[in-house]
Amino acid sequence: MTTLRVLLPIPPSLNHLYRNVPGRGRVVTEDYRMWRELAGWAGAPWPRLADDPRNRLGWAVVIEARGLGHHRDLDNICKPVLDLIVTHTGLRDNYCNSVELTRGPLLSTETVPYLAVRVGIDDTAADSEAA
Repeated sequence: MTTLRVLLPIPPSLNHLYRNVPGRGRVVTEDYRMWRELAGWAGAPWPRLADDPRNRLGWAVVIEARGLGHHRDLDNICKPVLDLIVTHTGLRDNYCNSVELTRGPLLSTETVPYLAVRVGIDDTAADSEAA
């Protein structure tokens, strides 16, 4: 089992990731573009865990929202985080077996809300479909 741990800024609300533009369809909002860059979308040194597009590695993710408060739904943060993981690691989103969301307070030394993300990859055996 391989484990990847990252700290991420809080993403924009799911309702503010895309906007409709006449003649173009849905486009990424400026807030989402900035979050993706800040979170490491633009060339951060994320490990490539599965470069083969036929990979069948099962994976799970735990997202702990530290200092988020109760003004937002926890499930509102999943989509951008999962997309970020899939884009950077090469893992396939349809092989994500579980997503755990928790909410917790900031530690006494912390001042800014953030996400503590842990991705566990079952790289010890191929999925039975691969056989």
